[in-house]
Amino acid sequence: MDTLNPVNNLVYLKWVNDTSEKHWAILANEEINKKYYWICLRYEIDYLGETFYNDKIVVTIRVGKSKGVRSIRHAAIVNNKKVIAKAETTQCLIDSKTQKPTRVSSEILDLLYTK
Repeated sequence: MDTLNPVNNLVYLKWVNDTSEKHWAILANEEINKKYYWICLRYEIDYLGETFYNDKIVVTIRVGKSKGVRSIRHAAIVNNKKVIAKAETTQCLIDSKTQKPTRVSSEILDLLYTK
């Protein structure tokens, strides 16, 4: 909560991040997770409404353009069937072994766009 009683904007960011992580966990498997992980390079959130403590919100994630080492995620935060925020995140794929950015391979693209 912030001083005006709605949920603080940082909570929206956490919702988007948590949902992105859960989305990847659904798409990936143990073998892929040993090879790669994602880091966020950029968050952009448009606040269209507000939510309050105990509201039931739903966050959805859709994969956007993926090219090079980056992949865009689009999120919608919904409260009572109304979109209260839209977010776009830029994710970077990291090779677990080298700890460096790595190109989004066809193996990863298949995961992102077929499920």
